[in-house]
Amino acid sequence: MNQPILSFGKKRDSKTVLITGKTDDPKRPKQVDAGEGSDIAFWYNDSNDFPNRIVDQLGKTSSACALLDWKSRALYGGGLTYGKRSLENGKEVFEKLYDPEIEDWLFNTDIQQYARNASVYFYYFANIFPQITLSKDRSRIVYLTCPESVDCRWKLNKAKREIESCLIKDDWYEFGSLEDTVSLPVVPNLSPIEFIKLNKKDSDFIIQVNFTSPGKKYYQRPSWYNLISSGWLEIAQSVTEFKKYILANQTSIKYLVLVPDWWWTWKYPDFENKSQAERQAIVEEEHRRFDEFLTNKENSGKSILFPVLSQKEGYERYAQWEIKPVEDKLKDGTYIEDSQEADAHIFKNFQVDPTLFGNQPGKGGGSAGSGSDKRVAWNIYQLGLKSHQDIVLKPLDLISRFNGWSKKHPGLTWWFENYRVARLDEGSETKSQNTPT
Repeated sequence: MNQPILSFGKKRDSKTVLITGKTDDPKRPKQVDAGEGSDIAFWYNDSNDFPNRIVDQLGKTSSACALLDWKSRALYGGGLTYGKRSLENGKEVFEKLYDPEIEDWLFNTDIQQYARNASVYFYYFANIFPQITLSKDRSRIVYLTCPESVDCRWKLNKAKREIESCLIKDDWYEFGSLEDTVSLPVVPNLSPIEFIKLNKKDSDFIIQVNFTSPGKKYYQRPSWYNLISSGWLEIAQSVTEFKKYILANQTSIKYLVLVPDWWWTWKYPDFENKSQAERQAIVEEEHRRFDEFLTNKENSGKSILFPVLSQKEGYERYAQWEIKPVEDKLKDGTYIEDSQEADAHIFKNFQVDPTLFGNQPGKGGGSAGSGSDKRVAWNIYQLGLKSHQDIVLKPLDLISRFNGWSKKHPGLTWWFENYRVARLDEGSETKSQNTPT
Protein backbone atom coordinates (compact mmCIF):
# COMPACT_ATOMS: atom_id res chain seq x y z
CA MET A 1 0.00 0.00 0.00
CA ASN A 2 1.38 3.39 -1.03
CA GLN A 3 -0.32 5.31 1.76
CA PRO A 4 -2.79 4.67 4.60
CA ILE A 5 -6.44 4.95 3.66
CA LEU A 6 -8.81 6.49 6.18
CA SER A 7 -12.56 6.14 6.22
CA PHE A 8 -14.82 8.15 8.50
CA GLY A 9 -18.26 7.07 9.59
CA LYS A 10 -19.55 10.57 8.88
CA LYS A 11 -17.88 12.88 6.42
CA ARG A 12 -17.40 16.57 7.30
CA ASP A 13 -16.16 19.38 5.10
CA SER A 14 -13.72 20.58 7.73
CA LYS A 15 -12.05 19.19 10.84
CA THR A 16 -10.72 22.53 12.04
CA VAL A 17 -12.08 25.24 14.31
CA LEU A 18 -11.04 28.78 13.65
CA ILE A 19 -11.73 31.09 16.61
CA THR A 20 -10.74 34.60 15.69
CA GLY A 21 -9.75 37.33 18.12
CA LYS A 22 -11.54 40.58 18.64
CA THR A 23 -11.82 43.03 15.77
CA ASP A 24 -12.94 46.61 15.69
CA ASP A 25 -16.58 47.17 14.98
CA PRO A 26 -16.72 48.50 11.41
CA LYS A 27 -19.67 50.66 12.42
CA ARG A 28 -18.61 52.89 15.29
CA PRO A 29 -19.47 56.46 16.22
CA LYS A 30 -17.39 58.96 14.33
CA GLN A 31 -14.63 60.76 16.16
CA VAL A 32 -15.69 64.25 17.12
CA ASP A 33 -13.25 66.91 16.06
CA ALA A 34 -11.96 69.50 18.49
CA GLY A 35 -13.85 72.77 18.50
CA GLU A 36 -17.61 72.40 18.37
CA GLY A 37 -17.50 68.72 19.24
CA SER A 38 -15.34 69.33 22.29
CA ASP A 39 -18.47 70.52 24.11
CA ILE A 40 -19.61 66.91 24.37
CA ALA A 41 -18.64 64.88 27.42
CA PHE A 42 -17.62 61.58 25.85
CA TRP A 43 -18.97 58.48 27.57
CA TYR A 44 -15.62 57.04 28.77
CA ASN A 45 -13.92 56.34 25.46
CA ASP A 46 -12.79 58.33 22.43
CA SER A 47 -15.42 56.65 20.28
CA ASN A 48 -18.21 57.86 22.59
CA ASP A 49 -19.93 54.48 22.27
CA PHE A 50 -19.47 53.01 25.74
CA PRO A 51 -23.20 52.24 26.34
CA ASN A 52 -23.42 50.54 22.95
CA ARG A 53 -20.47 48.35 23.84
CA ILE A 54 -22.03 47.48 27.19
CA VAL A 55 -25.18 46.23 25.48
CA ASP A 56 -23.08 44.25 23.00
CA GLN A 57 -20.85 42.66 25.67
CA LEU A 58 -23.69 41.71 28.00
CA GLY A 59 -25.61 40.16 25.12
CA LYS A 60 -22.82 37.61 24.61
CA THR A 61 -23.24 35.97 28.02
CA SER A 62 -25.94 33.51 29.01
CA SER A 63 -26.82 35.01 32.40
CA ALA A 64 -25.94 38.73 32.45
CA CYS A 65 -28.95 40.05 30.52
CA ALA A 66 -31.30 37.71 32.37
CA LEU A 67 -29.95 38.95 35.71
CA LEU A 68 -30.38 42.60 34.71
CA ASP A 69 -33.94 41.86 33.60
CA TRP A 70 -34.57 40.14 36.95
CA LYS A 71 -33.15 43.09 38.90
CA SER A 72 -35.29 45.62 37.02
CA ARG A 73 -38.42 43.53 37.58
CA ALA A 74 -37.52 43.06 41.25
CA LEU A 75 -37.27 46.82 41.67
CA TYR A 76 -40.55 47.47 39.87
CA GLY A 77 -42.27 44.36 41.26
CA GLY A 78 -45.58 44.96 42.98
CA GLY A 79 -46.09 48.14 40.97
CA LEU A 80 -45.71 51.83 41.61
CA THR A 81 -48.00 53.50 44.11
CA TYR A 82 -48.26 56.66 46.19
CA GLY A 83 -49.63 57.72 49.54
CA LYS A 84 -48.86 59.35 52.87
CA ARG A 85 -45.93 58.41 55.02
CA SER A 86 -46.33 58.78 58.77
CA LEU A 87 -45.18 57.33 62.09
CA GLU A 88 -47.30 55.14 64.32
CA ASN A 89 -45.83 53.87 67.57
CA GLY A 90 -42.38 54.69 66.26
CA LYS A 91 -42.84 52.69 63.06
CA GLU A 92 -42.97 54.11 59.56
CA VAL A 93 -46.41 53.56 58.02
CA PHE A 94 -47.45 53.96 54.37
CA GLU A 95 -51.09 54.84 53.77
CA LYS A 96 -52.23 54.59 50.16
CA LEU A 97 -54.10 57.51 48.62
CA TYR A 98 -56.46 57.95 45.69
CA ASP A 99 -56.46 61.34 43.99
CA PRO A 100 -58.35 61.69 40.67
CA GLU A 101 -55.97 64.42 39.46
CA ILE A 102 -52.90 62.29 40.15
CA GLU A 103 -54.57 59.23 38.64
CA ASP A 104 -55.32 61.11 35.41
CA TRP A 105 -51.75 62.37 35.29
CA LEU A 106 -50.37 58.84 35.78
CA PHE A 107 -52.54 57.55 32.94
CA ASN A 108 -51.70 60.36 30.52
CA THR A 109 -47.95 60.09 31.06
CA ASP A 110 -47.99 56.25 30.97
CA ILE A 111 -46.14 56.04 34.26
CA GLN A 112 -45.73 52.28 34.03
CA GLN A 113 -43.66 52.67 30.88
CA TYR A 114 -41.44 55.24 32.59
CA ALA A 115 -40.93 53.00 35.63
CA ARG A 116 -40.03 49.98 33.50
CA ASN A 117 -37.65 51.88 31.23
CA ALA A 118 -35.96 53.73 34.07
CA SER A 119 -35.42 50.50 36.02
CA VAL A 120 -33.82 48.74 33.04
CA TYR A 121 -31.58 51.66 32.03
CA PHE A 122 -30.50 52.25 35.60
CA TYR A 123 -29.23 48.71 36.08
CA TYR A 124 -27.54 48.61 32.69
CA PHE A 125 -25.80 51.99 32.76
CA ALA A 126 -26.24 53.54 36.26
CA ASN A 127 -27.32 56.69 34.38
CA ILE A 128 -30.88 57.59 33.39
CA PHE A 129 -32.10 60.77 31.71
CA PRO A 130 -35.74 61.42 32.74
CA GLN A 131 -37.46 64.03 30.58
CA ILE A 132 -40.26 66.27 31.89
CA THR A 133 -42.61 68.37 29.75
CA LEU A 134 -44.45 71.50 30.88
CA SER A 135 -48.03 72.43 30.02
CA LYS A 136 -48.60 75.31 27.60
CA ASP A 137 -49.18 77.76 30.44
CA ARG A 138 -46.06 76.36 32.21
CA SER A 139 -48.02 75.83 35.42
CA ARG A 140 -47.84 72.04 35.45
CA ILE A 141 -45.53 69.21 34.48
CA VAL A 142 -47.74 67.11 32.23
CA TYR A 143 -45.43 64.31 31.08
CA LEU A 144 -42.58 62.21 32.43
CA THR A 145 -40.70 59.98 30.00
CA CYS A 146 -37.33 58.21 29.96
CA PRO A 147 -35.28 58.45 26.75
CA GLU A 148 -32.88 55.62 26.11
CA SER A 149 -29.61 56.15 27.94
CA VAL A 150 -27.76 54.94 24.84
CA ASP A 151 -29.09 58.00 22.98
CA CYS A 152 -28.08 60.63 25.56
CA ARG A 153 -24.83 62.59 26.06
CA TRP A 154 -24.01 65.60 28.22
CA LYS A 155 -23.07 68.94 26.66
CA LEU A 156 -20.68 70.95 28.78
CA ASN A 157 -20.37 74.63 29.55
CA LYS A 158 -16.97 75.50 28.06
CA ALA A 159 -16.03 77.99 30.73
CA LYS A 160 -17.20 76.11 33.82
CA ARG A 161 -16.84 72.62 32.36
CA GLU A 162 -20.17 71.79 33.96
CA ILE A 163 -23.15 70.01 32.47
CA GLU A 164 -25.25 72.51 30.57
CA SER A 165 -27.66 70.45 28.51
CA CYS A 166 -28.42 66.96 27.31
CA LEU A 167 -27.93 65.99 23.67
CA ILE A 168 -30.26 63.30 22.36
CA LYS A 169 -29.67 61.42 19.13
CA ASP A 170 -31.09 58.05 18.14
CA ASP A 171 -27.95 57.02 16.24
CA TRP A 172 -24.61 58.37 17.45
CA TYR A 173 -22.92 56.25 14.81
CA GLU A 174 -24.03 58.84 12.28
CA PHE A 175 -23.07 61.89 14.34
CA GLY A 176 -21.83 64.82 12.28
CA SER A 177 -22.35 67.98 14.31
CA LEU A 178 -24.35 69.31 17.25
CA GLU A 179 -27.06 70.37 14.82
CA ASP A 180 -27.87 66.68 14.35
CA THR A 181 -28.98 66.38 17.98
CA VAL A 182 -31.89 67.51 20.17
CA SER A 183 -30.58 69.70 22.98
CA LEU A 184 -32.55 69.97 26.23
CA PRO A 185 -31.61 71.99 29.35
CA VAL A 186 -30.63 70.02 32.44
CA VAL A 187 -32.36 70.73 35.75
CA PRO A 188 -29.74 71.24 38.48
CA ASN A 189 -29.90 69.31 41.73
CA LEU A 190 -29.99 72.53 43.77
CA SER A 191 -33.21 74.65 43.61
CA PRO A 192 -34.65 72.69 40.67
CA ILE A 193 -38.15 74.18 40.82
CA GLU A 194 -36.80 77.73 40.80
CA PHE A 195 -34.63 76.89 37.78
CA ILE A 196 -37.61 75.57 35.81
CA LYS A 197 -39.78 78.59 36.63
CA LEU A 198 -37.05 81.06 35.70
CA ASN A 199 -36.62 79.42 32.31
CA LYS A 200 -39.22 81.06 30.05
CA LYS A 201 -38.04 79.52 26.79
CA ASP A 202 -37.93 75.73 27.12
CA SER A 203 -40.84 73.40 27.77
CA ASP A 204 -38.81 70.18 28.04
CA PHE A 205 -36.08 69.45 30.56
CA ILE A 206 -33.79 66.58 31.50
CA ILE A 207 -33.33 65.61 35.14
CA GLN A 208 -29.86 64.37 36.04
CA VAL A 209 -30.34 61.02 37.79
CA ASN A 210 -27.60 58.49 38.53
CA PHE A 211 -25.91 56.42 41.20
CA THR A 212 -22.67 57.76 42.66
CA SER A 213 -19.48 56.30 41.20
CA PRO A 214 -16.23 57.68 42.71
CA GLY A 215 -14.04 59.59 40.29
CA LYS A 216 -16.68 59.77 37.55
CA LYS A 217 -17.84 63.35 37.04
CA TYR A 218 -20.20 63.11 34.10
CA TYR A 219 -21.22 59.46 33.66
CA GLN A 220 -21.40 57.08 36.58
CA ARG A 221 -20.19 53.54 36.14
CA PRO A 222 -22.50 50.59 37.01
CA SER A 223 -21.43 48.62 40.07
CA TRP A 224 -21.16 45.43 38.03
CA TYR A 225 -18.61 47.00 35.64
CA ASN A 226 -15.79 45.12 37.40
CA LEU A 227 -16.95 42.09 35.43
CA ILE A 228 -15.58 43.81 32.32
CA SER A 229 -12.45 45.40 33.80
CA SER A 230 -11.47 42.19 35.64
CA GLY A 231 -12.01 40.00 32.57
CA TRP A 232 -14.62 37.68 34.09
CA LEU A 233 -17.27 38.66 31.57
CA GLU A 234 -14.86 37.81 28.77
CA ILE A 235 -14.04 34.49 30.45
CA ALA A 236 -17.75 33.62 30.59
CA GLN A 237 -18.04 34.48 26.90
CA SER A 238 -14.93 32.46 26.00
CA VAL A 239 -16.16 29.31 27.74
CA THR A 240 -19.49 29.56 25.93
CA GLU A 241 -17.87 30.17 22.54
CA PHE A 242 -15.32 27.38 23.05
CA LYS A 243 -17.92 24.80 23.98
CA LYS A 244 -20.15 25.92 21.11
CA TYR A 245 -17.37 25.41 18.58
CA ILE A 246 -16.43 22.04 20.09
CA LEU A 247 -20.01 20.79 19.93
CA ALA A 248 -20.46 22.12 16.40
CA ASN A 249 -17.25 20.62 15.05
CA GLN A 250 -16.58 17.46 17.02
CA THR A 251 -17.05 14.15 15.20
CA SER A 252 -19.62 11.78 16.68
CA ILE A 253 -17.24 8.81 16.81
CA LYS A 254 -17.75 5.99 19.26
CA TYR A 255 -15.12 3.47 18.15
CA LEU A 256 -11.63 3.39 16.66
CA VAL A 257 -11.19 0.28 14.51
CA LEU A 258 -7.62 -0.89 13.86
CA VAL A 259 -7.19 -3.11 10.81
CA PRO A 260 -3.84 -4.86 10.04
CA ASP A 261 -2.45 -3.93 6.66
CA TRP A 262 -2.08 -7.55 5.50
CA TRP A 263 -5.82 -8.15 5.90
CA TRP A 264 -6.63 -6.25 2.71
CA THR A 265 -4.36 -8.34 0.49
CA TRP A 266 -5.56 -11.48 2.27
CA LYS A 267 -9.18 -10.76 1.38
CA TYR A 268 -8.47 -8.96 -1.90
CA PRO A 269 -5.37 -10.61 -3.52
CA ASP A 270 -5.14 -7.91 -6.21
CA PHE A 271 -5.59 -5.08 -3.69
CA GLU A 272 -2.07 -3.69 -4.24
CA ASN A 273 -2.60 -3.55 -8.00
CA LYS A 274 -5.75 -1.46 -7.78
CA SER A 275 -5.82 2.35 -8.08
CA GLN A 276 -6.08 4.60 -5.03
CA ALA A 277 -9.73 5.34 -5.79
CA GLU A 278 -10.55 1.62 -6.09
CA ARG A 279 -8.81 0.81 -2.80
CA GLN A 280 -10.67 3.68 -1.12
CA ALA A 281 -13.98 2.30 -2.38
CA ILE A 282 -13.16 -1.16 -0.99
CA VAL A 283 -12.22 0.23 2.41
CA GLU A 284 -15.38 2.34 2.63
CA GLU A 285 -17.55 -0.65 1.67
CA GLU A 286 -15.94 -2.81 4.36
CA HIS A 287 -16.39 0.03 6.80
CA ARG A 288 -20.09 0.27 5.94
CA ARG A 289 -20.56 -3.44 6.49
CA PHE A 290 -18.71 -3.33 9.78
CA ASP A 291 -20.81 -0.41 11.03
CA GLU A 292 -23.96 -2.37 10.26
CA PHE A 293 -22.55 -5.40 12.02
CA LEU A 294 -21.44 -3.35 15.07
CA THR A 295 -24.52 -1.20 15.56
CA ASN A 296 -27.33 -3.03 13.82
CA LYS A 297 -29.03 0.38 13.56
CA GLU A 298 -28.69 3.06 10.96
CA ASN A 299 -26.55 5.95 12.23
CA SER A 300 -26.71 4.59 15.78
CA GLY A 301 -22.96 4.62 16.29
CA LYS A 302 -20.11 6.01 14.26
CA SER A 303 -16.57 4.71 13.88
CA ILE A 304 -13.23 5.37 12.18
CA LEU A 305 -11.54 2.68 10.10
CA PHE A 306 -7.78 3.11 10.56
CA PRO A 307 -5.32 0.64 8.93
CA VAL A 308 -2.13 0.10 10.98
CA LEU A 309 1.24 -1.39 10.01
CA SER A 310 2.04 -4.91 11.17
CA GLN A 311 4.29 -7.84 10.29
CA LYS A 312 3.02 -10.56 8.03
CA GLU A 313 4.97 -13.20 9.93
CA GLY A 314 2.76 -14.62 12.59
CA TYR A 315 -0.24 -12.86 11.09
CA GLU A 316 -2.50 -15.50 12.64
CA ARG A 317 -2.19 -13.46 15.83
CA TYR A 318 -4.13 -10.69 14.09
CA ALA A 319 -7.03 -12.73 12.91
CA GLN A 320 -9.44 -10.23 14.47
CA TRP A 321 -9.71 -6.52 14.11
CA GLU A 322 -9.03 -4.40 17.18
CA ILE A 323 -11.84 -2.12 18.37
CA LYS A 324 -11.11 0.70 20.81
CA PRO A 325 -13.89 2.86 22.29
CA VAL A 326 -13.30 6.60 21.83
CA GLU A 327 -13.58 8.41 25.14
CA ASP A 328 -15.92 11.41 25.14
CA LYS A 329 -14.47 14.05 27.43
CA LEU A 330 -17.40 16.44 27.10
CA LYS A 331 -19.88 14.04 28.66
CA ASP A 332 -17.80 14.20 31.85
CA GLY A 333 -18.49 17.92 32.17
CA THR A 334 -15.27 19.39 30.85
CA TYR A 335 -15.15 23.20 31.35
CA ILE A 336 -18.20 23.18 33.63
CA GLU A 337 -16.10 24.32 36.57
CA ASP A 338 -14.88 27.30 34.51
CA SER A 339 -18.46 28.14 33.61
CA GLN A 340 -19.59 27.87 37.22
CA GLU A 341 -16.77 30.08 38.45
CA ALA A 342 -17.55 32.74 35.85
CA ASP A 343 -21.24 32.62 36.76
CA ALA A 344 -20.38 32.95 40.45
CA HIS A 345 -18.52 36.18 39.71
CA ILE A 346 -21.43 37.43 37.59
CA PHE A 347 -23.93 36.82 40.39
CA LYS A 348 -21.63 38.41 42.96
CA ASN A 349 -21.09 41.55 40.89
CA PHE A 350 -24.80 41.84 40.13
CA GLN A 351 -25.41 41.39 43.87
CA VAL A 352 -28.06 38.70 43.48
CA ASP A 353 -28.30 35.69 45.77
CA PRO A 354 -28.22 32.61 43.47
CA THR A 355 -31.03 31.01 45.50
CA LEU A 356 -33.37 33.65 44.03
CA PHE A 357 -32.45 32.70 40.49
CA GLY A 358 -32.78 28.90 40.54
CA ASN A 359 -30.23 26.20 39.81
CA GLN A 360 -26.75 27.04 38.65
CA PRO A 361 -25.36 25.55 35.42
CA GLY A 362 -23.21 22.46 35.77
CA LYS A 363 -23.26 18.75 36.53
CA GLY A 364 -24.61 19.16 40.04
CA GLY A 365 -26.81 22.09 39.15
CA GLY A 366 -26.18 23.74 42.50
CA SER A 367 -28.80 24.18 45.17
CA ALA A 368 -31.87 26.19 44.27
CA GLY A 369 -32.44 26.89 47.96
CA SER A 370 -35.42 26.04 50.12
CA GLY A 371 -38.57 28.13 50.30
CA SER A 372 -37.46 29.76 53.54
CA ASP A 373 -34.02 30.52 52.07
CA LYS A 374 -35.64 32.22 49.12
CA ARG A 375 -38.00 34.22 51.32
CA VAL A 376 -35.22 35.46 53.59
CA ALA A 377 -32.93 36.26 50.62
CA TRP A 378 -35.79 38.06 48.89
CA ASN A 379 -36.59 40.23 51.91
CA ILE A 380 -32.93 41.10 52.41
CA TYR A 381 -32.61 42.00 48.74
CA GLN A 382 -35.72 44.19 48.78
CA LEU A 383 -34.63 46.08 51.90
CA GLY A 384 -31.39 46.97 50.13
CA LEU A 385 -33.22 48.53 47.19
CA LYS A 386 -34.26 51.75 48.94
CA SER A 387 -31.46 53.84 47.44
CA HIS A 388 -32.18 52.47 43.95
CA GLN A 389 -35.89 53.15 44.40
CA ASP A 390 -35.16 56.74 45.41
CA ILE A 391 -33.09 57.27 42.26
CA VAL A 392 -35.77 56.02 39.87
CA LEU A 393 -38.54 57.91 41.72
CA LYS A 394 -36.60 61.18 42.10
CA PRO A 395 -38.47 62.90 39.21
CA LEU A 396 -41.83 62.08 40.84
CA ASP A 397 -40.85 63.92 44.01
CA LEU A 398 -39.99 66.97 41.92
CA ILE A 399 -43.24 66.71 39.96
CA SER A 400 -45.30 66.34 43.16
CA ARG A 401 -43.89 69.60 44.49
CA PHE A 402 -44.11 71.48 41.19
CA ASN A 403 -47.72 70.41 40.56
CA GLY A 404 -48.82 71.22 44.11
CA TRP A 405 -49.64 67.66 45.14
CA SER A 406 -47.25 67.75 48.10
CA LYS A 407 -49.12 70.74 49.56
CA LYS A 408 -52.45 69.07 48.91
CA HIS A 409 -51.29 65.84 50.57
CA PRO A 410 -48.63 66.59 53.23
CA GLY A 411 -46.24 63.67 53.54
CA LEU A 412 -46.94 62.51 49.97
CA THR A 413 -44.43 59.89 48.89
CA TRP A 414 -43.93 57.34 46.12
CA TRP A 415 -42.77 53.75 46.43
CA PHE A 416 -42.64 50.39 44.74
CA GLU A 417 -44.96 47.98 46.50
CA ASN A 418 -42.46 45.17 47.04
CA TYR A 419 -40.28 47.39 49.18
CA ARG A 420 -43.21 48.29 51.45
CA VAL A 421 -44.20 44.64 51.87
CA ALA A 422 -40.62 43.65 52.69
CA ARG A 423 -40.67 46.16 55.55
CA LEU A 424 -43.65 44.50 57.20
CA ASP A 425 -42.78 42.37 60.19
CA GLU A 426 -45.03 39.55 59.02
CA GLY A 427 -44.00 39.68 55.37
CA SER A 428 -46.81 37.22 54.62
CA GLU A 429 -47.44 38.62 51.15
CA THR A 430 -43.80 38.26 50.26
CA LYS A 431 -43.88 34.54 50.97
CA SER A 432 -46.27 33.72 48.20
CA GLN A 433 -46.68 36.64 45.83
CA ASN A 434 -43.74 38.90 45.34
CA THR A 435 -40.78 36.88 44.13
CA PRO A 436 -40.41 37.49 40.35
CA THR A 437 -40.21 34.44 38.13
